[in-house]
Amino acid sequence: MKRNIKLSAIICLALTLVLSYYIYFTEFKYKRDKSSLAEAITEFTTPFNSSVDAYVLEIKEMKGVLVASFRDKTRLNLNGVAIFSKGFNQRYRIISSRIEPSDYSSVLDIHRIKIKDHPYYVISGYNFSDEIKTYGLDFYGYLHPGNYAKDRVKETIKFELVNQQFMDIYSYEEINNLLENSIDRTLYDASVWSTSMYDADGQDITENFRIKDSIGGPKGMVGKAELFLIYVFIAIVLGIGLLMTRYFLTE
Repeated sequence: MKRNIKLSAIICLALTLVLSYYIYFTEFKYKRDKSSLAEAITEFTTPFNSSVDAYVLEIKEMKGVLVASFRDKTRLNLNGVAIFSKGFNQRYRIISSRIEPSDYSSVLDIHRIKIKDHPYYVISGYNFSDEIKTYGLDFYGYLHPGNYAKDRVKETIKFELVNQQFMDIYSYEEINNLLENSIDRTLYDASVWSTSMYDADGQDITENFRIKDSIGGPKGMVGKAELFLIYVFIAIVLGIGLLMTRYFLTE
């Protein structure tokens, strides 16, 4: 009799742990490969107007989160970035995605994200023409405090193009430092507003790649709630399971 009670307690405890892990695994279920992450992005965005059939371009991991750039499989100018967190089971959970349409066939977009409450710029480029040798981040700022229109000016930081497809991530502080070190005048309230592309002679050829009669596409950010409720469910399952296990052991 006691043997059966102990066996029941062991089975109850095992089922509790399995169920708790299953609940956790339903959130942290994606592998660190492009096809699995693309599946996550597609599933995540499907219920919303900004849905995509995702194709992951580049992935980078930093500060415990994974950032993936992607494009739509059929609408090649529709692109974005997605943020994933890593679980104890070495799988990933999607946290958010940001989607933007581009008016250009050679796509160079800026995506503003937050990683652990710190702001970052993600610069995503793909499908670049062989003509493009450098690309630029275009800043707009003011020569004097006060943000008067007459004081508004444009400055561009240029980067050599190493690959036809890339993803660079910069903190806001890094970008501001790059700007300060690249120009010989002080700008106030400067921020990145656009991108540009240049040929071997340094000529701006951005408009050469504008899509005629571009109709844009869906855009926006989709986010997921934090894990609080998941942890609550797991705690409830563990609590009930441990109570039942204790009940069997005290019989």
